[in-house]
Amino acid sequence: MKSKILKQVLYWILTATLVATIFSCSKKKNTEQALKSTQELYNLEENIDQRKVAVVYFSVNDDTKAVAEKFKEALDADLIELVPKVAYTEEDLDYNNPDSRVKLEDEFNPFGEENVLPEDDYTPEEDLIYLNATRSQVVKKKSITELPEIEKINTDGYQIIVLGFPVWYENAPKVMYTFMKDLKNKIVIPFCTGGEMQMIDQYLTNFTDTSVRVMSGKRFDKDVSVEEIKKWVTNLSADFDVK
Repeated sequence: MKSKILKQVLYWILTATLVATIFSCSKKKNTEQALKSTQELYNLEENIDQRKVAVVYFSVNDDTKAVAEKFKEALDADLIELVPKVAYTEEDLDYNNPDSRVKLEDEFNPFGEENVLPEDDYTPEEDLIYLNATRSQVVKKKSITELPEIEKINTDGYQIIVLGFPVWYENAPKVMYTFMKDLKNKIVIPFCTGGEMQMIDQYLTNFTDTSVRVMSGKRFDKDVSVEEIKKWVTNLSADFDVK
């Protein structure tokens, strides 16, 4: 009788051990697959040509567009122009005018903090910018309180977004932040023209969802070669993550 009970106990112990082993192996396999999938997604040094890439660019002259077209050729990517709903005019781009659109947008902080604006009873000593401002100029300076709207862009089918833009006031134009704010589960490779990257890739990172990997960006001249671009992209560090 004891022998029969002992056999039954051993049977259930072995069965439980086998089930636990199978479950453990299955869980380990799923974990390894998930890890491998993540590593493959972020490893730019391998199989770059097999990835679905979109080059999203904003350009007000031919420089950024020219570099974007070379990225398209280098990575066999789709080319998507980022179009503001309200186009930028020459007057908007007048850096010498403190009331120009680009200057006002530069003063707008897209990171959620309230902009510091003078009270109605401000004094010239508090803010010399408003020293001789007319009422209409003060109203205009207060008018930009959100990111500029852009035409809708669908990037759902892409793993990698190459993001091209000119540099305005040592930052990316605010339309780029409009594009980045809803982006998720992407690798973003920024490039700029007409200025230097400096901390712009960090600014973009701070503004995006945590699922977005922003790689270290670089400035390119419009005469850069296709081979130079491809070499730079494939040599980007897979471990680089500014988050």
